Amino acid sequence: MPKREPFGVRWSIYIIFFALLAATFYFSAEYGFAMQSNNAAAQQAALMYSSIFTSFTFPAGAISYMMFRGRKIRNLPKELGLSRDKLTGAAISYGIILAGIIVMLELGLAAYSQLTNTPIPSTNTQIILGGMPITFLLFSAFIAPINEEIFFRAFLVPRIGIILSAIIFMLFHLGYGSVTELGGVVLYGLAAGYLYKRKGSLYSTILGHMLVNVLAVASFVM
Repeated sequence: MPKREPFGVRWSIYIIFFALLAATFYFSAEYGFAMQSNNAAAQQAALMYSSIFTSFTFPAGAISYMMFRGRKIRNLPKELGLSRDKLTGAAISYGIILAGIIVMLELGLAAYSQLTNTPIPSTNTQIILGGMPITFLLFSAFIAPINEEIFFRAFLVPRIGIILSAIIFMLFHLGYGSVTELGGVVLYGLAAGYLYKRKGSLYSTILGHMLVNVLAVASFVM
């Protein structure tokens, strides 16, 4: 059995994970209290911080588990699909195609809404993100996708499969508040999971996720 990382290194990662988890629960509770008091500013701040800490908890949890199972830090990029040889032109192309598929589905839904006069309801995400600071919107566009792809694709897909990981991905986005948008999350999770399993490059799904989020954020600030 290969030697593990030194005790101090492993426990430093574990402590970071538990600290992030505790912060997530704290700000989630703060959000609940703010909802009861109808304090809009407190709600926004608590939601923003709980989202940030939750986002970083994903990769911290994955890395902690892998180190607990004996993985070495230097081997993690390769196992997660983030080694240099996985950053190729093809990986970038697949990421763009992945984002394009999701955008085309959203455009198709919008066209259907117009042709049939079927309104698409506003979601909690549209309402909340519309008033968030630009720094949080940038975080949502560029940092959150990395954290989520490490956990939901690189960590979960090899362990529980594409379908179950996509369902769990959807459950963490229940705050979107609409069946259509949650359906889009599931479809993205299935497509990204399949792409990762076939190609083994997390760069593709990170890029696709970023592009989708960038377009969503742009709709709030433009």
